[in-house]
Amino acid sequence: MTAPIISPPVARPLSIGELLDRAVTLFVRNFWLFCGLAAVVYVPLAVVQSLMADFWLWYGGLMSTIFASGGKMPNLPPNAAMLQRLNAVSLIEVIVWLVAAPLASAALIHAAGRIVCGEPTSFREALRFAVLRWGSVLLFLLLWAFLVVAALVAGYVALLLLALLAAAVFHSVILAVILGIAVLLAWLLAILVAFVAGGVGFATLMVETGNALRAFAAGLERAINRASLWRSVVIGLVYGAIAMGFSSVAYAAGFALLFTLHTGIPMVIIASMTSLVQFGFGLLIMVLYYFDLRIRREGADLTTLASQIAAAPAP
Repeated sequence: MTAPIISPPVARPLSIGELLDRAVTLFVRNFWLFCGLAAVVYVPLAVVQSLMADFWLWYGGLMSTIFASGGKMPNLPPNAAMLQRLNAVSLIEVIVWLVAAPLASAALIHAAGRIVCGEPTSFREALRFAVLRWGSVLLFLLLWAFLVVAALVAGYVALLLLALLAAAVFHSVILAVILGIAVLLAWLLAILVAFVAGGVGFATLMVETGNALRAFAAGLERAINRASLWRSVVIGLVYGAIAMGFSSVAYAAGFALLFTLHTGIPMVIIASMTSLVQFGFGLLIMVLYYFDLRIRREGADLTTLASQIAAAPAP
């Protein structure tokens, strides 16, 4: 099914509020296309996770026991069969992510880019484009993951050094706590900015169809500079708030049904459905931010940008 063309496209810099409003509008108008592309990864994951529905029932019972006992860990015998099945399912999930996640992510970014510029697209066209770019997309996603992990490790090191400094130099618990909170906030912001820079780079890779390394470098340069840094921070905070909101709804509803129906299947279904929406909507925000940066910093217009978006070649 061809997605509706949004006309006329926005060809000026957007405020954060306008960007989010645009994201909601485009996502709602193309809801089935975005969810269908996200389903490429989340439907197989849901099927795999359904094999561990009894694990969630066991986990829910364990949490109830801990809360009822005031936080005391119960002495439960290990379930070797369940642990073996959990390990096998986790391995299958990793394989699904490596195969399907690059396809779904690339297809969503490509479709979003064409829709933002008012260009027609479809599920088949977007997925075909993603298949043709699978190798470079996988390489880029590995670089993106490395960037986020590097931010995590840097934060751990900074907190460790701060603890040693507070103990050896300041001898002040209050000062150590204040510095610790400051470093922790800076750490969280660094992770969010790294994630946003990766999203901008991913959009660069799909729209400009260059190689993964150049797109990764371009994402860092566009999102992390004096003019864009704080805007990237805000986009990261917005993305994080949206992700936390979706996760909170999914877990609250999922565990409520888990304790009511005594089966983990509804929890898997709800988690998958919220992930479908969050995945597509989050990537759409990254695409809109990519275009906004190019319009704002490079003076590009959507007519020029639209001409750069390649369509999948006809079979």
